[in-house]
Amino acid sequence: MWISAAKWDRDTNSCLIHHKITNAHIFPNQLEKMHNYLAEEMLDNALHLMKCYRAILPDWSYLDGTIKLLEQTSSIIKVFRSRLPITDIKDDRLELLRDVLKWFKVWRKEAALTEGVPRNEHKKSVLTVECCDYIEALLYAFPEVCR
Repeated sequence: MWISAAKWDRDTNSCLIHHKITNAHIFPNQLEKMHNYLAEEMLDNALHLMKCYRAILPDWSYLDGTIKLLEQTSSIIKVFRSRLPITDIKDDRLELLRDVLKWFKVWRKEAALTEGVPRNEHKKSVLTVECCDYIEALLYAFPEVCR
């Protein structure tokens, strides 16, 4: 999906929708996987690209899950890029993180139950088990630290 959307953007649009995307974003080597800014750019900016790509496809329903994942990761990035301090435990951004955490827990259970996908193939999915663990820990711990 990611590769197809990026290729479509490059081949179709003279003014690219996701103009910062490079091969390092799509095919990162081991060192590039450690660069958080690449991940942030890819996840945050790819949401608009995927929505545009979905609009040109005759059967686009298979992109719904990817777009929902991008919406959630964009919410996380928006909260953590904010320059405004969190001064109140009732801050809307903390509630947003709680909602994202709930979504990730449901999504993770559904992904684990996907029929026809061997257990070892789940390791190759968009988010590894370890990555999901880190995201859930972050989404749980950050509001607690703000107390």
